[in-house]
This record gives sequence, structure tokens and C-alpha cells, in this order.
Amino acid sequence: MISDLVVGARAVVDAAKTSGKFDFDRPIEGLRALDRYTLQLHLGAVNFPIIEDFINVAAVAREVVESAGDDTRTRAVGTGPYRVREWKRGSRLVLEANPKYRPLRFPDGSDPAQAALARSMQGKTLPQIGVVEINFMDEEIPRLLLFEQGGLDYVVLRADVATRLLQRDKLKPEYVARGISRQVFPEPFLFGFYFNIADPVIGGMTNERIALRRAIALGIDQMTMVDVLYAGQALPCQPAHATRRRRPRPDTRGEARVWPSSRAGIARSLRLQVARC
Repeated sequence: MISDLVVGARAVVDAAKTSGKFDFDRPIEGLRALDRYTLQLHLGAVNFPIIEDFINVAAVAREVVESAGDDTRTRAVGTGPYRVREWKRGSRLVLEANPKYRPLRFPDGSDPAQAALARSMQGKTLPQIGVVEINFMDEEIPRLLLFEQGGLDYVVLRADVATRLLQRDKLKPEYVARGISRQVFPEPFLFGFYFNIADPVIGGMTNERIALRRAIALGIDQMTMVDVLYAGQALPCQPAHATRRRRPRPDTRGEARVWPSSRAGIARSLRLQVARC
């Protein structure tokens, strides 16, 4: 997808597929290194969502890619605050502080909820932690149990699992007594509705069936979904980028008009079977 966005990248990628080897010496019009620290991208069209993810991917030196071959994902290279000491795929990652990291002091904060933390870290240089051990656990319940047993210093919990530690939306007294604190932050999440087009009730590509599926998607009670599926640990948000762009609320009146006038033999009262992935 990036090869179709960056000007001149498609031709280079296609040539690499034909030859079986990427030509790093071939210039790409829309991708230029202006100096050691500046990478310039020129896109053929505006595309905020894609490029926003792309610019967070750091470029690495050419000799690193050439020496790593097809295993570039496991060759951690960079100038960040930590470097890799140990890595067991899918199980464990150990990071150690980079002694050559640039001088950086803990920033001042204006959030009252973080005032105590900002005061305790005032004037201190980063990184403060010498070694960080990360255990990869897919399931939240095992993570919670290990955290409660003291096996983890930090854990991220969502939805109903997070509420097990809460009482009236506040951390339970027994956890406060152990010195545990809770930090709440929003995490962008995008979900979509997938309909079975072959279904005899809501399937089909006629205008009436398309309008029906739109009405179902737009008629979801977001607050009920937040309360039931996410145990109240979520915030409803309409646009994909709420802080950057606004879009008008979709007009469902057309769908509402189509529904009672449909002659496709659909009952007015629907019972849908929903699968959650």
C-alpha cells in the first residue's frame, strides 16, 4: 500500500519482484534522505491514516538491512533509551538502559491527576529504570492473576477484567493499601460490522437490503454497548480521527422510510444472530 502512495515507489518495488532483489541504489522520487536525521516523503495523494502509521516506523542503516537479510524484524537497531538484552519470541523480552542515550529530563505536566508523579520525578534524567522485563501473555485473566501474586509490576487491563480491581469506578481499598495505583487513558479502537450477504433475511444487494443493513449499523445503541461489552470502560466516538476531523452524523431517515415500505417479504421484527470476534 505504501508503494502506491510514495511517488516512484511502485516501479522500484515491481522491479524488485521481477529480479528477486531490491535495488537500494535506485533512487525513489518520493523518498529522500535530506541528511542523517531527516527523511522526506512525497505522496501522490493525501492519505492521513496510512502515512500517520508509516512515519512512526524508524528508518535503519542500509548495512543493517543487507546483513540481516530476511530477518530484519529481529535485528533491533536504534538510538532509543533502551537496548535489547534478551528476547525469546512470544515469551519474554529484556531491555536494559542505553548508557549512550541523550540527556533527557522528566517533563513537567499540567494534568492535576499526574501532579504527584511529576513532583516525584522533577529534575530526574531518563531512563530511570536500569532493566525492564516484559512477559508476553495474550490472555488478560492470567495477566491479572500474575499481577495480583506480585509477578508483574505493571499490567494493562481492559473492559470487564479491569473492573475486577474496581469498586464504584475506583481502585479497591485492598489494592490501594498495597501501593497499587491506577492510570486511565483512552486507547483508539476501531470496529466494523460484517453482514452475511447470502443471508435470506438481511442479505442481497437490492436497495432495500442495503438500506436495511445501513439502518442496523447506524441504529446500534453505543452507550449500551459500552456498558455491556466493555463494562463501562470505554468512550463512544463517531469519527475515526475525532480530534482532527469532523463529519456530519449520517442521515438515517432514508433507511427508515425504506423499511416499512419494503415488499421483499422481510418481517418488521428482526432477530439477528451476532458473532463477536
